[in-house]
Amino acid sequence: MSEMMTTQVRQCRQDEGDEDASMRTLNRGSSSEAGNPGIAIGSKHWAIIQGWIPPIGDETVSLLNVSGQKAHVEITVYYSHRDPAGPYRITVPEGRTEHIHLNCLTDPELIPRATNYSSTIESDVPIVVQHAKAFKTSHYRGEDHFLSHHEPNE
Repeated sequence: MSEMMTTQVRQCRQDEGDEDASMRTLNRGSSSEAGNPGIAIGSKHWAIIQGWIPPIGDETVSLLNVSGQKAHVEITVYYSHRDPAGPYRITVPEGRTEHIHLNCLTDPELIPRATNYSSTIESDVPIVVQHAKAFKTSHYRGEDHFLSHHEPNE
């Protein structure tokens, strides 16, 4: 068992007598604050490759911030037939999650329905992004939906 794993197991056993201790550890912010400096949670750079807001309904992206400070997030939307739109600016408080209905974003403009798009999500602190498809459509022809993050050379 690795030294890090041993430390985590020891911490878990110490916390067994206190039901709220493990949740306090998880909700303290970044993993380094929780005593696990080798584990990074989230990224500052994300991409959603297959975006599509249906004619009726919505599309959501969830942002999780466990960094210990406010996350200032910018979403830029890219189209195949026109210039990009954005940035759409969102602030996620520390230790919180925000569920963004993309069809409700209005500044700088609405994202059109029934239009293919891709997007990038940039944050000043590491966040976790989830882009869930809550509907089925033949538009995607059964293809997977992709969400990825990258760490550019900084």
